[in-house]
Amino acid sequence: MGDLTFRALVRADLGHIYVSSGRLDDALRVFDEGLDVGGDDPNLGLDRMGISTQVWARARRAWAQVEMGRLAPGVADLEAAVRRLRDLGQWEFASLTLLFRVFVDEYAGNPVDTGLRHARESLEYGERAGSPFAQSFAYHALGRVRLAAKDSPAALEALEQAQALPLSADIEPLHLAFLAEARLGVGDAEGARATADRAIRLAQERGTRGWEVRAYLAHARVLRALDGVAAKAAIEACLARAEALLAETGARAQTPFLIEERARLAMDLGDARDSARLLREAQRAFAEMGAAGHAARLAEEIGC
Repeated sequence: MGDLTFRALVRADLGHIYVSSGRLDDALRVFDEGLDVGGDDPNLGLDRMGISTQVWARARRAWAQVEMGRLAPGVADLEAAVRRLRDLGQWEFASLTLLFRVFVDEYAGNPVDTGLRHARESLEYGERAGSPFAQSFAYHALGRVRLAAKDSPAALEALEQAQALPLSADIEPLHLAFLAEARLGVGDAEGARATADRAIRLAQERGTRGWEVRAYLAHARVLRALDGVAAKAAIEACLARAEALLAETGARAQTPFLIEERARLAMDLGDARDSARLLREAQRAFAEMGAAGHAARLAEEIGC
């Protein structure tokens, strides 16, 4: 049994590394292998390691699916995992699973209240577990929800609270991408530029290519907001690099956001026809991913 637990856990931990490094197809493969090895026993790992290895592996497989733009199967796995982790009293892992649920809320364009509920529940469970690690992720999640709601001061406060706690090094580039946008929103131009630059640099240094996609998107948004059309070449370079990384990593949850950012740039350049075409393309990409909130938002904007 101990060997079975070890084999299942090793595969799940390898899958986690693959998600951060942008090898999402490989991540899904090894998560599936780990679930096949250990079966569906929620008690596997509890006696020896204090972790329900299979339930936590299922939650992390859902994370990979979400980053690949497969929102519906990801949600199904996450909801099942949270229920079981609650039943088992695995509060730290329930907290982290709800972090992934917040990612879904952001990608799908779910109502702000939904994201806030999941983020606050994640924080509650992290506090119940006495885990500063889980709490840092919960504050990261809360910051993302606030940023999506265009409440930059509250987003900045939450993201800075996450930084005051032990934040995982592999997710730091992703965290900095959102922090850059929050600083932009409160008018800290220099801080936004420096933070976006650092997000890209750290993602490259640490090999977290999936998060590098999001860092380039943040950088493009910062440049467009601060420098406008004068930064056209630099913005296009950011988006081109993000799109190349997306193709390499399979991080397709970012696809519609990149298309929409190209549409916003075309709008700023005064190219109404290209902007409208790209907004329609982004709207279709959101709809195909199951991101109903974002699809409806753009449909209303373009009048379709």
